[in-house]
Amino acid sequence: MKYRITKIEMKDENSVVVYLKLADREGFTAPSFEDAMKDPFRLVELSKQIGNAYVSSIADDAYVTLDYSEYCELELKVGDFVELELKPLGT
Repeated sequence: MKYRITKIEMKDENSVVVYLKLADREGFTAPSFEDAMKDPFRLVELSKQIGNAYVSSIADDAYVTLDYSEYCELELKVGDFVELELKPLGT
């Protein structure tokens, strides 16, 4: 999965936390608010789409803790894109 680095901070003397946001997320096109107010079904749909977009944006956040030496070697900075492969634990 492709992520964009949004924030980098020192955790302690030996480690760095890199905050990420999913880069390939798709947006949505909502109907106008005036049209939604005229039809209750559209208002419910608009509310549902906004809620789903909000939950999706929270779920797409991640962070990774790196050793300071590894962080320096990779030369990461805010705005860079990184590719991460997620694997289940214990396999």
